[in-house]
Amino acid sequence: MKGIKYGAIDYLVKPVRLEELKLIWKHVVKKFLNEKKNINNKKKSKDLVRKRDGYDDIALKDNLASQKRARVSWTPELHAKFINAVNQLGINKAVPIKILDIMDIPGLTRENVASHLQVCSLN
Repeated sequence: MKGIKYGAIDYLVKPVRLEELKLIWKHVVKKFLNEKKNINNKKKSKDLVRKRDGYDDIALKDNLASQKRARVSWTPELHAKFINAVNQLGINKAVPIKILDIMDIPGLTRENVASHLQVCSLN
């Protein structure tokens, strides 16, 4: 049940029967192929819109790449500062903007802290 709580969709009881395992893999492959198909359909849709609107694909990709923010690597030291800030505020008053103010790390955004707070609260 702990696995289900953390996102597992299904589980097998030992001893595992080959038929059950085959059935699960059948669903995994089917889901994978459907997701791949959906991604391809979305890509084709975007390509059609770009062509219709006259966008230059190379310029558009360069523009989108420059808009993306760098991913934050939560090192043990950075995580320790995060935990210290949360402890300083108290778990009930620990909100991303206040945590960010206490941490005072250049380049760290409220979104980075909010995401890390969400990940840590799941554990």
